[in-house]
Amino acid sequence: MNRIAAAAIAVAVVAGAVAAGAAIGIGRNDNKSSPPPTPSPTTTPTTGGLVAGSGGSGKAADGKTPIRFPSTCDGAAQAAAAYSISLTDETGYAKPGVAGTKRPGLKATLDYIFNTGGQLDPTAAEHKETALIPNQTLPGLTAHPEWGGYKVVNCVTKFSSTINLFSCLTGYPDSDGGALCTSTVWELVWNGDDWHVARIPATAVAPDPAASLPDALKAPNPLPAAVRRQALAAGGAGWTEWANAPK
Repeated sequence: MNRIAAAAIAVAVVAGAVAAGAAIGIGRNDNKSSPPPTPSPTTTPTTGGLVAGSGGSGKAADGKTPIRFPSTCDGAAQAAAAYSISLTDETGYAKPGVAGTKRPGLKATLDYIFNTGGQLDPTAAEHKETALIPNQTLPGLTAHPEWGGYKVVNCVTKFSSTINLFSCLTGYPDSDGGALCTSTVWELVWNGDDWHVARIPATAVAPDPAASLPDALKAPNPLPAAVRRQALAAGGAGWTEWANAPK
């Protein structure tokens, strides 16, 4: 089947860092004929008890996005992962030959995610606007933070936190295409008894786990455990695997 080129993808999980002709395979996997190397990492990342895409005690207006996370640093990490999925969810994205229709409650959900109690930061406004634009051309994209890992850079309970996410995107609806993996900085603040996104700056994560991949724009789908662990180890200390990471 055809591969769809996503030129200048402005979605939250890549935080504007990927603006290239990144081809995500739809319905095919070129990696099958050439398996990726699986060298053993020199260090082993921490395996956490946190589940990416879960952790909230409620749901946003779309009935899908978890909200109301614990005020802890673990809660902040889970909020960042859940919000990254919400901003790149396949619903509302165009499928081949079919324009996407935004899922019900999306605007209210985005209003909640970015509700810091103050003026909307330009980076947040850009991602919110992008998510609401009627999509005619880009393929559906699904975020898989569980394929990567997270790092709590700094955190003050019930105040603010900075979370680095190493995550991958795949094309929708087929699951056997390639993946696009990247690392992103998420800055959150505590407001109204929940974590909300204050900024998603285009700040380079250094060292970047994705930089260790042979080709982060055409990564295996799913990312093998040995490759994921090697990438997290290359990112230095502090990176943690999710509890629902592929084994």
